[in-house]
Amino acid sequence: MALEIQFSLTNCLNTTIAIIPYDVIITGDLNIHVDVKSNGEARTFFSILDSHGLTQHINSATHKGGHRLDLVISRESSPILVGTPTVFDPCLSSNKGKSFGYHLAVQFPISVDKPYCIHRKIRYRKYRGINIK
Repeated sequence: MALEIQFSLTNCLNTTIAIIPYDVIITGDLNIHVDVKSNGEARTFFSILDSHGLTQHINSATHKGGHRLDLVISRESSPILVGTPTVFDPCLSSNKGKSFGYHLAVQFPISVDKPYCIHRKIRYRKYRGINIK
């Protein structure tokens, strides 16, 4: 992992994830071959995740080339993910049958509470009913 990217990732995690007390999910195409054990970038990446109490949940290839590039990351102690993420081909193609992209879709169930609904009574006055004269 390039030094500037490593510093940027570490800085981002230190200034955001470390101070947020809530459950967090980080997803995206990180373009790091985390499935290649000899990859130095992958080892550094996992070391950074580990030092911040984060874990990566994708265990199968997310790219048609066979690599695991699209990741789902959460806190190790987080109950927000309630199942194992699934990876599947969404079978997207153009009207000529040409496949769109090389990435597979990632789907995962999460557990979140419905926000509490706050009811407020708002009083207003009809502007047309105001006599300016």
